[in-house]
Amino acid sequence: LGGKVLVDLRKKNIQPLAFVDNDYTKWGQSIDGLQVLSPQEGAKRFHNTAAFIVTIWSPHHSYLQTKQQLQNINCSKVVPVAALFWKCPDVLLPHYHFDLPHKILEQSSDVKKTFELLSDEESRRQFVAQIRWRILLDFSGLPVPSPQDQYFPADIISFLSSEVFVDCGAFIGDTIRSFLKRTGAIFKKIVAFEPDPNTFEKLLEFLSTLDKKKVIALNCAVGRWRDKVHFDALGALGSSINDGGSIEVDCISLDEKLVDDIPTFLKFDIEGAELDALVGAQHLIRRA
Repeated sequence: LGGKVLVDLRKKNIQPLAFVDNDYTKWGQSIDGLQVLSPQEGAKRFHNTAAFIVTIWSPHHSYLQTKQQLQNINCSKVVPVAALFWKCPDVLLPHYHFDLPHKILEQSSDVKKTFELLSDEESRRQFVAQIRWRILLDFSGLPVPSPQDQYFPADIISFLSSEVFVDCGAFIGDTIRSFLKRTGAIFKKIVAFEPDPNTFEKLLEFLSTLDKKKVIALNCAVGRWRDKVHFDALGALGSSINDGGSIEVDCISLDEKLVDDIPTFLKFDIEGAELDALVGAQHLIRRA
């Protein structure tokens, strides 16, 4: 995400001062012409003259913890990246679930209808907290994420022996591992899409342990239609389609690719490209 922000800010002729990273292996390096500093060095140089914008993008990351870390070394202004998104929406928005807060208010009727569709108290609590956060950016109001199975909660999802699992954004096969555990490795087919070439190699290494007749892995992105797209290949969580991406990758639609395979479970974790992928799978979904 930091790389995307850098590229997009430069489009507005805004030049960030440096990257600050906890990873000591990056200290002293340069990323796209911008130096990488340790938090201590960043604080020493810029603690009261610059805003430290937290661009860490990870499901396990706590913005409040990072904010506290930087404040403990005298960084006077620490803000979440979403605040920068609001400041520069012309180049930074929409991105993933981020957009301007007034757009949520404009959809208040749909928000209320969605709330009514939720049947359990935990889902409603999480939903309200997320809506509040997207309007106010109040991180203190976010509940701790539930540690339960993200994709296959046992009280909701049950499986048949004929499952066709389509994993878009398969990463290194972490969700496929969960799928195999839940199904007892009894399934009809797995189709995995992963556009990052570095991550794809690790995915193939894992999938090679499975029945090759039942598993297909494709090194491409999914979207509305067949195309070439620029991609930030980070070799880690957060790799994404990005106009300023470092490489070009193939992109296909599920409608085109899965002509003979009707999925029983579609999983998307593709860093903001979910809507395009759904549009590109609309005929497939109707057939299912």
